[in-house]
Amino acid sequence: MNKLVIVLPTCMDDSPLTEKLLEWIYHLNGKQAKGHLLLAWAADVHAEMRTKIRICADLAFESVAELAMTQSGNPQNKIEQINLTFRQVAKYVQANYRWPWLWLDPDAVPLKPEWIDYLATVYDTQPHRYCGSIMGTTDGSKLLGMARVGMYHPAAFSDLDQFCSN
Repeated sequence: MNKLVIVLPTCMDDSPLTEKLLEWIYHLNGKQAKGHLLLAWAADVHAEMRTKIRICADLAFESVAELAMTQSGNPQNKIEQINLTFRQVAKYVQANYRWPWLWLDPDAVPLKPEWIDYLATVYDTQPHRYCGSIMGTTDGSKLLGMARVGMYHPAAFSDLDQFCSN
């Protein structure tokens, strides 16, 4: 089996989506635990909801790790908070894993069985350190960067920290 860490960031507003996504992944995987998951908890997710989601995660994945986000800086809006979360996740993955990782927003839903192996193979066979959709302006005149939902090299923190800290 290919190695790919699935990162699932969750805030209180997204908690119901996260729970449903994990239930769907469990069914998509043929009711077997497959793959490796890192749950990235926002500070607003209460203990009871974390427990519910963790139970679903343990059913769907063969290994589950948890990372509680720390409030660093003073984010002015949701985008800044997401960037801070992404930065903390990238730093954690770089320190604890040697595999590429997939940032999977709770509203990004895999559609096919064997999706983890497929994505790991796609990442392994393409020549870039990052694999995902490029975001741009509506008229296509300027590329802004890669969408968060994508696959990242395990050393992404070193590469991307300068973009996430502003």
